[in-house]
Amino acid sequence: MSTPRPPRPAARVFWVRRLVALAVVVALLVVVVAAVRLALPAAGADDAAGVQPVKTAPPTPAPPGAPEACTADDVDLSVTSGATSYTPSQNPSFTVRVTHVGRTPCLVEASATGRPLVISTGGKAVYSTADCGKGERTLLLGRGDTDTQTYRWDRRTTSGGCADEHREAVGAGRYDVAASLAGVKGAASPPLEIALEPKPKAVPTADPTADPSADPSADPTADPSADPTADD
Repeated sequence: MSTPRPPRPAARVFWVRRLVALAVVVALLVVVVAAVRLALPAAGADDAAGVQPVKTAPPTPAPPGAPEACTADDVDLSVTSGATSYTPSQNPSFTVRVTHVGRTPCLVEASATGRPLVISTGGKAVYSTADCGKGERTLLLGRGDTDTQTYRWDRRTTSGGCADEHREAVGAGRYDVAASLAGVKGAASPPLEIALEPKPKAVPTADPTADPSADPSADPTADPSADPTADD
């Protein structure tokens, strides 16, 4: 005899199970949609009250500002001369250099007044390019940039004024020369020493035709035996 097979579930039971699963999925969707709708009015209420969501923007670099004036740490000043000693017929010349040694570009007032060359003796200034200089000469210097200017000194003072009648010739001796940046504390070159030589002394020369034994007051035509008081 053959073993009897178990009975198959009815088709109605199969479809009932399918419908239950579908109902569960639909119920979950309804719950999700309801939650979203509940959240939307709250956001609208915030907008009505003037509350806006905060957005963080990426940082942007600040635009570069105007360059500032150089400090003493930004520049190096130097003064050189063609010689250390000058004869009376020579007018000394000086070369002033300013070199940028800082990290960022900066401004230098490099005119005769903004970067004065001063000559002094005995601690007293006798000449300065600032005394008679005019105008401005502002330079923007970057690292490694160098500006050079040459001055020739006519060996006369400017401390009493720039007009010719106020300028006096200086004498022989030793003089200190230095450059600086006006208004910038500590921005100055090391002093340079020069010498102005004196004029050579004139040596009197004798007349080779003169008789050293002759009396210059005597009359060479007079008779030494004659009496100057006698009458003819």
